[in-house]
Amino acid sequence: MGDDGTYRARGGWLIHARRGRDGLPIVEIERDDGVMVAASESALVGAVKLSDDPFWPSPAIDIPSEVLSPD
Repeated sequence: MGDDGTYRARGGWLIHARRGRDGLPIVEIERDDGVMVAASESALVGAVKLSDDPFWPSPAIDIPSEVLSPD
């Protein structure tokens, strides 16, 4: 996986990518209705990075503190 961040896929949807606490990649596609769907790293092929923030532009979501400040 590339860097953590938010990407724009060729199809136009947002892709949020980050590493989990275990170091494994977490890749999610944000559908037009706001629902997040798990995806594989292959979703990032050809995508353009928009932000270093893997949760951009959704500051309203409730992010557990252990995700923001892992041990």
